[in-house]
Amino acid sequence: MMEIRPTNVGDFEVLRLGALQQNFEPEVLDHAIEHFDDFGDYCWSWIKGDDVFAVFGITPILPGVAAGFAIYGNDALDRPFTLLRDMKAGIGEIMERYQLHRIQTYCSIESKHFRRMNEILGFEVEGIMESYPLPGQDTYLMARVRDGN
Repeated sequence: MMEIRPTNVGDFEVLRLGALQQNFEPEVLDHAIEHFDDFGDYCWSWIKGDDVFAVFGITPILPGVAAGFAIYGNDALDRPFTLLRDMKAGIGEIMERYQLHRIQTYCSIESKHFRRMNEILGFEVEGIMESYPLPGQDTYLMARVRDGN
């Protein structure tokens, strides 16, 4: 099992290369590092030893609702089943801790691999946002909704 711990700004630096391979613009990671103090309390890292496998974070939007993001490191594909199993359980704990009934995220339609990873984490496609985030790029809106709400 992997260890889950609060993210530190250094974790984003470790994930820089992996994030770029996921079609994250360098500016997105730079923004996360620059504004870490604003949202760092809402980020968790999945680690084993010195390796950072992933960071998952949320941004509260409304009571009970948050936007979520995941950045996977280069080593994530070395242990995908262990990582996704542990992340799925961890996201459930995050929903419980912050009394969230919904976390929503976005995934490029072209990123079939990351759509599948989100589905394994319990997210379902709810629709397609056309020309988001840029003209001509379509994106899935995905959400994980806690049972009973």
